[in-house]
Order: sequence, then C-alpha cells, then structure tokens
Amino acid sequence: MKHSHMSPSESVRAFVQLRAERLMPVHWGSFGLGDEPVHFPIIETRKEMGLQGLEDKLADIRHGKDPVL
Repeated sequence: MKHSHMSPSESVRAFVQLRAERLMPVHWGSFGLGDEPVHFPIIETRKEMGLQGLEDKLADIRHGKDPVL
C-alpha cells in the first residue's frame, strides 16, 4: 500500500522532520484495507516511537475510548 499510505517508520520519520508535538495515528484498525493485519500499524508505530525515544509524543487513540494524550 506504499503508493497511498505511509508505513509506521515513514510516519515517525515525517513526525521528526516536521518537528511536530504529537503523533496521532488514526484510521488504523477500522477497515482491512492494507496488506497487513489491521492491528499491525499501531503496534509498529509504538515500537518505532520507542526506538526513537518518543513514546511520550504518541497520542494513543483507542477505539471507543477517550484518547490518551
């Protein structure tokens, strides 16, 4: 799906390059439109943010819950 979506690592790279304050992944887990299981993107994004030391910059949106900012 690389022609229409960023990978988790590309998203984190863009986040860093843009000097953003928060990364808030959305639309993951809602529809099986990608080539991977629907839970894969958020797991890999959390992992990549951790590798970069940016865990506290991830806005965790859980389906049906208030976001953890």
